[in-house]
Amino acid sequence: MKLLEYIEKNPIDSKVWNELAINALLNADFSLMKKDLKKAEELYNRLDILEAIDNYAELIIRKKFLESLIQYLKNNSNVEIFFYFVA
Repeated sequence: MKLLEYIEKNPIDSKVWNELAINALLNADFSLMKKDLKKAEELYNRLDILEAIDNYAELIIRKKFLESLIQYLKNNSNVEIFFYFVA
């Protein structure tokens, strides 16, 4: 979460830096899902405030997939993941 706090307080105008930082946060969130789903969901929700994520198609796709996985783990239903691949 320190990286996210740093990004929030110190926006850096560098496409490469932003992409690397957001990728690191998404990777952390995927890893966190196995250990603590609640914290993973909190981190996911905080990622929404990062406007830079909307500039990268790959990151948007990863974030939507992450959301589908969180819903799957919370509800034990594969509907979200199914619609992710079908839509």
